[in-house]
Amino acid sequence: MTLKVEKLIGGYGQTEILKDISFKVPSATATALIGLNGSGKTTTINHIIGLMRAKSGAISFNGIDLEKDAYKYRKNLAYIPELPLVYDDLTLREHLQVTIAAYHLDRDQAWNKAEKLLSIFRLSDKLDWFPLDFLRACGKKS
Repeated sequence: MTLKVEKLIGGYGQTEILKDISFKVPSATATALIGLNGSGKTTTINHIIGLMRAKSGAISFNGIDLEKDAYKYRKNLAYIPELPLVYDDLTLREHLQVTIAAYHLDRDQAWNKAEKLLSIFRLSDKLDWFPLDFLRACGKKS
């Protein structure tokens, strides 16, 4: 699995934050984006995950170009935000159901995979917990 960013130019509106950025992340490696606030780290990530559209350049993952086949590109990519989005009024089960629906995943396959992960992380018995329940279990107050 290889991520390639080639001659990427992008940003917000008419403001170019990224100017001719190119790099490659080969399979089985880790890469860090390091820089001062405002240097373009988040903007780069937003372009890679498809939240922002490049003015020019190309982004591909496993040879699949984001602009040419966004659906297939995104299907092969996962993103875990620094601060995950959770809804206070949804249980863990409901969060999983919403995610499965939002990404148009095969329901049975997704639940089979989820059940394996829930078991690994010892969360199988917590499907009816709300986010606040997890905080309380960790000893944190809301």
